[in-house]
Amino acid sequence: MEDFHKVLKHHERIIFHLIHKYGIRDEDGEFYQLGLIALWQAWREYDSSKSKFSSYAYLCVRRELLHLIDHNRRVQEKHEKWLNTVRIEDLMVEDLAHELDPQLLHKIQNALTMKQWKWFEHCLLHGYPLKEFAQKEAETYGAVKNCGKRARAKLRMLLTEEGYAL
Repeated sequence: MEDFHKVLKHHERIIFHLIHKYGIRDEDGEFYQLGLIALWQAWREYDSSKSKFSSYAYLCVRRELLHLIDHNRRVQEKHEKWLNTVRIEDLMVEDLAHELDPQLLHKIQNALTMKQWKWFEHCLLHGYPLKEFAQKEAETYGAVKNCGKRARAKLRMLLTEEGYAL
């Protein structure tokens, strides 16, 4: 069995031919790389008693490229479907602080520690992602997550006492 570099030298044109045939714009080299992998797999799995290597390699590379084209098409369709169903209002983060009772906010602030209040204000009221908030506060993601967990327990208790939750 010859080494793969010789196989690649003689059969690399299959990859370029198929990329051209299907009109693929391969700016990132993703399709070419997949073609190389498919050619390598064909070389490793080839059984000379069944067909010529070039025919087998062509079919293997073609199959993988078509799978990737189909996958990319499905992802694009899902994205377009989502774009058609979402409204601008759904993407806007509301500032809940303006809707909450100021007295309730004061009670919440008094019930929470300073770190928990910062978490409540930034993550719940203003919609900051936990990772972004953790970076801003120079904390680990786990520490912020635990802080939120403890704050939610206090909030649940407070809101139950105040008659907002069951």
